[in-house]
Amino acid sequence: MKRIILFIVIAFLSSCTTKRSEDLKYKIYSTVIDNYFNKSKLTSDSIFIVLNDSIADFRNEMGELIYSVENNDSFFVEYCKGDTSFKSFILSVKSVDSKVVPLLSDKIKSKPNFIIKTKREFKKIDLPYSYIHFSNVVFNKEFDKAILFVSGGGSGSWYFLRYNKDGWTIDNKIMSWVV
Repeated sequence: MKRIILFIVIAFLSSCTTKRSEDLKYKIYSTVIDNYFNKSKLTSDSIFIVLNDSIADFRNEMGELIYSVENNDSFFVEYCKGDTSFKSFILSVKSVDSKVVPLLSDKIKSKPNFIIKTKREFKKIDLPYSYIHFSNVVFNKEFDKAILFVSGGGSGSWYFLRYNKDGWTIDNKIMSWVV
């Protein structure tokens, strides 16, 4: 009986953590979209944002980031204005969830003039657009820091985000590559 109760408690706590990280993940995607498509740079009233249908695998990019942080003593001076607050978090990442997970565009709450669809939902509209690919979000143990990789429009960038009383904010954005 004790084993059954213990199993139920562990399963419940596990599902709560998964649900919490899922909700936080979509809040982070919304924050990044609002930053990525800053209104001051746009002229149209309605902006179509097309997401890749699923989270992209970014294990290679994460490995390159860890390697850069470990082997470049001036990494944070060069790319983060001296802010080293993410260093121990980056170096503690042991594995990355690379499971393909469908993105749900209706869970992303962004600026009202942004129309967000996945590739699957967007097929019927014939407009020029490019896709945004999100990696899975990596959280620290406290769920108050997050890292993700975003590619689209011919470039790939790292986003380092922090949770505070106003919600998720982007501490640093580091461009990793440009085509």
